[in-house]
Amino acid sequence: MKPYLILFLSFISLAASAQVNIRGQVIDNESKEGIAFATILFEDSKTGIATDIDGFYEFSQNFVAKQLRFSAIGYESKRISFEQLKTNNYNISLKQSTYKIDEVAILPGENPAHRIINKAIENRDFNNPELSTPFFYESYNKMAFTSPMDTNSRSKLDSITIRSVQQEKVDSFPDSKVGFIMESVSQRNHYPPTKSYEVVTESRISGLKTPFFSLLATQLQSFSLYQDYIMIYGINYLSPISKGSTGKYLFVLEDTIFHERDTSFIISFRPQKNKNFKALQGIMTINTNGFAVENFVAQQHDSAGFPVKVQQRYQRIEDKQWFPTQLHIDIVFASAGEDDFSVMGKGKSYLRNIRLQPKMEEKEIGNLALKMHDEIVPKGEAEWKELREIPLTKKELLTYQFIDSIGEEENLDRMVFLTKGLVNGYIPVGKFNLLLDKFLKFNQYESVRLGAGVETGEGLFGPIRIAAFGGYGFKDKAFKYGSHIRWAPKNSRQFETKFSYANDLMAVGRANFFKTSGMLISGGEFQNFINDQYDTQEKWEGSISFRALRDFHFTFFGNQQNRDINSTYQFIGANGEPTSSFSATEVGVNFRFSFNEKFGEMLGVTIPLETKNPVINFKYTKGLSEMGGDFEYDKIDLSFSKKFTIRNAGITSLQADFGYVRNSIPLTALYSLKGIFSEDVRVASQNSFETMAPNEFFADRQMSLFFRHNFGSLLFNRPNFKPELLLISSFGLGSLQNRASHTNFDFSVPEKGFLESGVQLNNLYRMKYVYEGMYLGFGVGAYYRYGAYAKDDFIDNAALKLTATFSM
Repeated sequence: MKPYLILFLSFISLAASAQVNIRGQVIDNESKEGIAFATILFEDSKTGIATDIDGFYEFSQNFVAKQLRFSAIGYESKRISFEQLKTNNYNISLKQSTYKIDEVAILPGENPAHRIINKAIENRDFNNPELSTPFFYESYNKMAFTSPMDTNSRSKLDSITIRSVQQEKVDSFPDSKVGFIMESVSQRNHYPPTKSYEVVTESRISGLKTPFFSLLATQLQSFSLYQDYIMIYGINYLSPISKGSTGKYLFVLEDTIFHERDTSFIISFRPQKNKNFKALQGIMTINTNGFAVENFVAQQHDSAGFPVKVQQRYQRIEDKQWFPTQLHIDIVFASAGEDDFSVMGKGKSYLRNIRLQPKMEEKEIGNLALKMHDEIVPKGEAEWKELREIPLTKKELLTYQFIDSIGEEENLDRMVFLTKGLVNGYIPVGKFNLLLDKFLKFNQYESVRLGAGVETGEGLFGPIRIAAFGGYGFKDKAFKYGSHIRWAPKNSRQFETKFSYANDLMAVGRANFFKTSGMLISGGEFQNFINDQYDTQEKWEGSISFRALRDFHFTFFGNQQNRDINSTYQFIGANGEPTSSFSATEVGVNFRFSFNEKFGEMLGVTIPLETKNPVINFKYTKGLSEMGGDFEYDKIDLSFSKKFTIRNAGITSLQADFGYVRNSIPLTALYSLKGIFSEDVRVASQNSFETMAPNEFFADRQMSLFFRHNFGSLLFNRPNFKPELLLISSFGLGSLQNRASHTNFDFSVPEKGFLESGVQLNNLYRMKYVYEGMYLGFGVGAYYRYGAYAKDDFIDNAALKLTATFSM
């Protein structure tokens, strides 16, 4: 038996020696950066593989092909023998070519790429992990910023090639250094279609001792490309894997890779000529196993904005689901000044420990979609080595050493505390916070108000905050002042209880909904600026607010107020006596509802994320005459807003406001329709009546409807001239009981319905601000009132106004 045993062991040894495990990298010949999704073809077997996002490849086989062909779109192919590859330690560099997709000619007949794309579209819901399967994953995330860049960096993004800003040379640390770096580890649990919770469990930021926030690649780009639109840095681009995309994009079948069990098609895409839409251009690989996307590289076709490039790699998990495993983003911030100073950001996320079964129960996942763990313990370099997916470069390690030393010397943590304060609306000074909204105000009644406000900080009384403010109006020559105490412990319910006193102004005729925590402004600020009618109000109020029933934010309140009317208006009460002041005692409830709305918690702020569902604000107020008030009444306020994205046709915005008051109360506590027309201030505003004067119409029952449709920049697409066409229409209707009770004030009641429509051309001229790719745009709007409340002369019904918008 021994000879047979020796023979068997010899065979096993021979087989083991023939098994070759190969790992190498394909890099750019010039920048030495890895080339994502380069193709390695084994010419003997006609099969092949592709590199990952960092240009690494790995394969294991018994017999290595004698000849291998390395290729990538935008690079010259290279044939090399296995022996030569081995000599180079399995690394190989490719040289850029002058390839452009413009040179490709599509012959008559069916485009062979369309069959593949249409199959991918048919299977997109199944291949979209967020729709088709529950899952859990852990991710390692890194974001690094380098500066300055070569002035040619951004222009090189205009090519369809794989090459992007990430290939720019940053070889000399002091000349072109990594100026800022952050790393994090996060865990995400998800149940289809929308229940998702991601928590950052580890975080490290150069120069900071305490991690306050983190940037994930999934915050800067869509998790996958299977929706109609792909979000990249806050802008939605039409996905090449969307219905009807073959009529918008030009697809070219560039190459085919054969595997043992399936085939991969490499397809390039870019917008067709004379098609003007938010488009991408790039390359993707589609696998015949489910016609799912394996690899995706894209950048925006419109180079007028920030040069941005995204890369995504998908792998099959548990032989059931294609899943993104690597997400990268490169983005260039170029200053708007003459110094041409640029900052390049490179974000990478590596998804690992992917399971098609969450670690949390579905009922445990609420509205909070993303947060920093409350107890992140700083880790040293040795511990971070174990957490990283790939090692840091020498330059990145130097960054930590260099910036950490600067951070300790310059107290960069203090700057983060300042940023945190600004996001929350205050400037931290010692153990106190200066309230920004109390410093300076403008309106037609006060003209200019100067003041100050201060609140105790977190380090003084913990979650208990005490505040006071004061201000002086230069036109009305009056002081305003107030104070509050609130208790806001950290919790997922956003619980807060507050008691306040204020002797201040109150804009007349407004439905004042309570602000949700994390909302820095509540809307209506421009209407208040135009308004010249304010009551002086002395008010005591207590409130309790919290999130409940998943999608609701409740506020229960009670107040007592004394109001003086600052105009000639007088109210005729039940006793027949005119009055220009009154008291009110109120209790009520306010809630905000948005189905499946998501929140993120960063920098100590809970911020609502963009929602596709309607947002409803509701407020019920009960006026009590038995508890010090002059009137008994019921008041109901309701606001509904919704945005619709119409594929390839723009965005429609709708807002509807309703108000109802039972029983007669003074006019200034009723409803003034949102008119903002002023001869002196010709600026347009959203969700308001552009041709209606402030306080022109009052009602105790009212309905206001606002419609806007933005077609986007469909005609021209230039950096400084990118006009957007908007169609606008507004309608107001109302009634007023006991009209005779309201005297000495000129107003109308919109019983017959107020109508106006208009056209806006935004961004007729755009100017850069802060960074290239961020624009302040100016345009014009023309509006016309018609119907029952049209005036006799055409010119009196028309309004021409300036529009101002911020865009990227």
